[in-house]
Order: sequence, then C-alpha cells, then structure tokens
Amino acid sequence: MRVRIPLEQSLRLLTPGPVVLASAAHRERFTLTPIGWTTPLSARPPLVGLVVRPDRFLYELIVASGEFGLSIVSEQEAAALFQCGVISGRVQEDKFTGCGLRAVAAQRIGAPMVAEALAHLECAVLRLAEYGDHTLFVGEVLLAEADERAFDGWWGASERRPLHYLGGNRFAALGERFEVG
Repeated sequence: MRVRIPLEQSLRLLTPGPVVLASAAHRERFTLTPIGWTTPLSARPPLVGLVVRPDRFLYELIVASGEFGLSIVSEQEAAALFQCGVISGRVQEDKFTGCGLRAVAAQRIGAPMVAEALAHLECAVLRLAEYGDHTLFVGEVLLAEADERAFDGWWGASERRPLHYLGGNRFAALGERFEVG
C-alpha cells in the first residue's frame, strides 16, 4: 500500500545522496557547511550541481570567490558533519576546529578541504541560478581525488563508505555493492 507523502517531505524520496562538507573562501574568511543537495550534471566536461540557501555564509563566499570544494565524508565523520551544520561560519571563525576536523590545502582552489574526507572535488563556478528558496551553483570539477582504499572506480571498496543524508538528523552509510548481469 502506498501512502501520501507531505510535499515538504517529497524531496526525501530522492535522497539519499552523499552528503558533503562544502567549503569556500574569500580573502581571509572561509567556511565549511554540510550540504545534502548535490548532483552530477555532466560527464564531459565534468560538472556538478551544489544547492545552497542564499542566507548562508557559504553562499556569500562562493559568490565572492567563484569556487567551492566538496569533501565527501564517511560515517566516522557524521558527528563532526552534524556539528558543522549547527554553528555558523559568520560566528565561528574556524569551523574546522570547532567541528573537530582538520583542514588541508586544496590544490586548485583557495578553500581548504577536510583532511579526514574519503574524497575531494575542487570546483570553479560556471553559473548560478535561483530556484525557489535555494540557488543552484554549477561547478566545473577542476580536480578530483579519493582514498584508494574506499574508491576503486566505485564506492564500497572498504568499510569506510560515503555518508548519506536522509533528512533532519538522520543519516545512512552506503550499503554493500553488487553487480547485475
């Protein structure tokens, strides 16, 4: 039997997707924010979509710098990721330290990345568009790297697997991978 889902919960039907810690920097300011809404947009060139509310400090820094980083984390970083969503980058000068994470320098962008992450995507903004109460940033992937123990061309190569956001304070880790055919 199917049940009707309230429209405000309808987007959870498209979840889970890997939750990321998105980072951006401009001048001496930087921030780190958990984002559950990301998506691949193109393979050639590699493009990703990052959806951010305009009232977020992250939004301000991405607009000012024209770039952002995505750190894909595992279940081990779930508490730190959740804490990053509780504190504001406008108030907490160093959210990495405030969340118990270590920053590592990116190679192609100015924003720091999460050292503990399974993978990093460094992106340059190509365009942005407002949709309802959020903005979609289209980013070209300039550099991608992953822990070879966790990603061998596909996720699920090790016990450390990407964390997925289900909504609210609920998360899941990627399950067992399998092949068909």
